[in-house]
Amino acid sequence: VMKNVNSDESLALVAGQKAIRRWQGLSLQEFTKKSSDYLARRGFNYETVRAVVPILWREQQEQT
Repeated sequence: VMKNVNSDESLALVAGQKAIRRWQGLSLQEFTKKSSDYLARRGFNYETVRAVVPILWREQQEQT
């Protein structure tokens, strides 16, 4: 999953993976909003968040 990601994206993935359980059962739109806000509050820029959220979504869907 972590192919072709830069170090900021790697850090954002780790941060998002730690919180991913909070967002189970949400629609894609709700998941995107909450995970994007979460990562932005932790200092990740828009481009990083935009790259990482779809990966987190896929991982979350695979867990359910």
